[in-house]
Amino acid sequence: MTPGQTKQPAVRLRSFDDPEALRNSIFDSVLDTARNLEPVQNNRYTLSLTDVDWHDSPEYNARDIHNARMRQQSLNRRLGGTWNLYDTQSGKLLQKQRKVLAQVPYALDDGSLLSGGNSYHVRNQQRLKYGVYTHQKENGELVTNVNTAAHQGPMHAYNYDPTTGRFNLEVGKNNIPIYTFMSAMGATDEELEDAWGPAVLEANKSHAKDMSMKKLYDRFVRKQLHQAGDKDSDDLMRQRIREQANQIKFAREVNKTTLDYDSEDYDKNVALAATRKLIALSKGEAQSDSRDNMAFQSFHGPEDLFAERLKYDDGRVRRQMLNKLTFLSRNNPDLAQIPSGALTKQIQSVITQSGLASPSEETNPYEQYSKLFSVTRMGDGGISSDMSIPESARQVNNTQYGFIDPLQTPESLRVGVDCYISSSARKGSDGNIYIPVINARTGKKEYKNPVELANAVTTLQSEWGSGEKKISGFDNDRSPRMGLDRRSVDYIFPDNQSSFNNISNLIPMLGTVKGQRVAMAARMLTQSLPLEGGEAPLVQSKVPGSDESYEERVGRFATVTCKTGGVVKKVTDDEIWVDTPEGVKKYPMLRHSPSNRKCVTGDTRVCIRRATGAVLSVSAQDYEYEIGDEIWTITPTGDEATWESVVRFIKTAATGKKMYRVTSTSGRSVIVTEDHSLVTRSISGDLVPVFPHECEIGVTEVPVVTVPV
Repeated sequence: MTPGQTKQPAVRLRSFDDPEALRNSIFDSVLDTARNLEPVQNNRYTLSLTDVDWHDSPEYNARDIHNARMRQQSLNRRLGGTWNLYDTQSGKLLQKQRKVLAQVPYALDDGSLLSGGNSYHVRNQQRLKYGVYTHQKENGELVTNVNTAAHQGPMHAYNYDPTTGRFNLEVGKNNIPIYTFMSAMGATDEELEDAWGPAVLEANKSHAKDMSMKKLYDRFVRKQLHQAGDKDSDDLMRQRIREQANQIKFAREVNKTTLDYDSEDYDKNVALAATRKLIALSKGEAQSDSRDNMAFQSFHGPEDLFAERLKYDDGRVRRQMLNKLTFLSRNNPDLAQIPSGALTKQIQSVITQSGLASPSEETNPYEQYSKLFSVTRMGDGGISSDMSIPESARQVNNTQYGFIDPLQTPESLRVGVDCYISSSARKGSDGNIYIPVINARTGKKEYKNPVELANAVTTLQSEWGSGEKKISGFDNDRSPRMGLDRRSVDYIFPDNQSSFNNISNLIPMLGTVKGQRVAMAARMLTQSLPLEGGEAPLVQSKVPGSDESYEERVGRFATVTCKTGGVVKKVTDDEIWVDTPEGVKKYPMLRHSPSNRKCVTGDTRVCIRRATGAVLSVSAQDYEYEIGDEIWTITPTGDEATWESVVRFIKTAATGKKMYRVTSTSGRSVIVTEDHSLVTRSISGDLVPVFPHECEIGVTEVPVVTVPV
């Protein structure tokens, strides 16, 4: 540990297919974040939180899940705490009040989250670590990208034109002479001449303009740091620019690799090293940084996504609450105005706004299981759109070996950026993923992340076990090599199968199958419909170092499983009784479980209006979607009928579900699945869901839509 560094807490690892560990990680990270939230304040009041802890400790079983889905409810755990309001000037406590802070999603035993009666899976996300990356674009442009956290400072880049010797700082789509920025960061002309040479220094000094400092101040410094009178003095603007830069923190391992500068701070030395590297790259004396290198990637699971929404006050919820207490209270603030569950919106935004959560298709258990290992580079904090995906991000990178399945990816515009994590990988609490390797010096198994393997010489167990003096493997630059001296090997990959996802490993004799066929077969496994009376595979793939097969491993995820030995004593429609050494244990079971797909029967007629204006009445099973289609339905108030856009249409089998025919007094009827929500009016007159089995003959009223003319 170098001077100035603090000792880091021990890294906690969890398996990606361990829903219980995921659930605990979500609860632990949200609780820890909420306990350490920074107060929000203005000139009059300061709002803070204390005594944050769980309000309850629910344990949901299969029956609870069934009821919640039928009633379109959510399954959560309540987080409580005490709101404190202080006078900012005197520091005096004015009020305090304990309330429920947020409803935190409860990860179920399949890793999903139940929200509003629907099951959602939140993907893991792969992000580029914060740091400085220099590369040459396909068009020949030389650029250094400064990747920063959105809450710390603006993303920006250095551009270099070797024909003129000029640098520009690109920030907010504006180009500013970089000499202005370098001088604001404290770099002297002597330091710049040493880094650039006299000719380049002179070209950039003459390029700097008188108004550049104000332009840089406006574009680079966040408004929160602006102070009155700053623009009257270049020295004050330089000070604010340095203050803004000081707020930006990098991943130490990134700049150590890309700039040979071991620091997490953004100071003049970083800027000097980056511009020096751009010049070296233009001369062929340096190489572009691979931003797809796994050592430069951080991995974020649901536990991280929920926590960061709280930490960075997503949507400025706490700030807005303070503003309401201040400006709408008429000098008489009242914490009672803060609603129960005030921070739930921030937590829920991971499901509703991040682009990382999606309703479970529930085609088969394999599809649900695969979601636990799914990782994407898209979404908030990642690549913003399909059009922004660089070609290099789609390619298999050598550094992915052992960490990311090289074959399993969708056939879409997301190819290469939507991937699946390997079966042996573990999620680290430090934002890295870890895989098991064997230390060639000690022979012991260790978990290592991409940073720790970045400069290591590695090989496969099959090569190491050959006993040859010269073997094949990955050199310390992560490039495949033949003829490596076995004495130079640092780590050994235990087996090749662990570098693939569990779904890929379900394919028998995987090593003999072409990659394209593996990718197709893995997709087919997650898309196939379950068979009634299906048989176990005749050929199964064994998990290396274990007596179980991959089919057994995945199968346990989809079945009611007893974790201890015992004898089944009784089976009912609702439970399985097992006599174990610890006594009789009861495992809830459901014969009819509602899914996300709540349906009407195929012969139900729907009224559709095409984009051309043509109106047709067609059975649901014969309907074919066209862009611009609208369906005739009721308004949210239930007062009238209206045309609404068709946003999703799925044809599916209702295997195992009860069907109900609901008939109105007018004689019209509809046949729906047991979990399909009808609507009725509550006592207050609002539309509320009602399920077929809840309808009372002669009592329950449902709206009937008239056919449009």
